[in-house]
Amino acid sequence: MNNSTFSCPRCGSDNTSSFALIHSGGTSAGSFQGVSYGAKTGTIQTSGRTGSQSLLAQQTAPPIRPNFVNSNGVLLTVIVFVVACVISVFVRGFATSVFGDNILTSLISPAFVFGVPILFVIYHNKQLLQKRELWKSEKAQWEKSWMCLKCGIVLINKSQ
Repeated sequence: MNNSTFSCPRCGSDNTSSFALIHSGGTSAGSFQGVSYGAKTGTIQTSGRTGSQSLLAQQTAPPIRPNFVNSNGVLLTVIVFVVACVISVFVRGFATSVFGDNILTSLISPAFVFGVPILFVIYHNKQLLQKRELWKSEKAQWEKSWMCLKCGIVLINKSQ
């Protein structure tokens, strides 16, 4: 499993390997299919997937890529829109009682109904972009990470 071009600074061993190679070497996946027959049950077809992973492969796994297309964000935006519609009725009623029925009070309701959800979407997208940048940073760090297979020290290859 050795794919190193450098020695461990702690123990001097050249038995070092990248996280990617350790992870792939300790991870296996497969699938199975089968058919069985029983007198009472008849023919039964089964299929599935199987996999295993060593402890070292789990420890050197790449960072999990977050879901950037978030269906919860869409649902929350719809909920915010509905709540904004309900609240806008009260806001317009209050504005009309204070300022009278004029063009300003006519614009408050649509501005509230569309403005609040738009601000929510902008905020939510900013959060997703921050998650994406964090994941990219963690992935780049993982790609540069190596491990000494003799003493277990984690190394960062800065030349990659």
